[in-house]
Amino acid sequence: MQVYHSIPMQKYAFTLTILTLFISCALAFGAPDTPETRRHEAERYLQATPPKALFEDMAEKMAANLPPDQREQFQKLMTSQLDIAALTKAMIDSMKDLFYKLTAQPPASARFS
Repeated sequence: MQVYHSIPMQKYAFTLTILTLFISCALAFGAPDTPETRRHEAERYLQATPPKALFEDMAEKMAANLPPDQREQFQKLMTSQLDIAALTKAMIDSMKDLFYKLTAQPPASARFS
């Protein structure tokens, strides 16, 4: 069985593929690696996964391992006693450092010849 592909469709597919590659490269290499950029990316990540929701979900899942009569009290304790602002700042700082380590050049002693 032979599949018929028209020339315009092949050109369209090729053009779309090339355009996608160029856009991907532009996005990947567009932002310089600076402390401000790393902080911005960490903040963007925490906007997508808010720390408060993360800890509420964690408390709910941990409470499932407790006896039923202690679950609600545990969840209230775990969510009301947290300093979300301090945790968010610590998470941003940690992610910023991690992003630096992921993009940093390895030391000369770690490189293999």
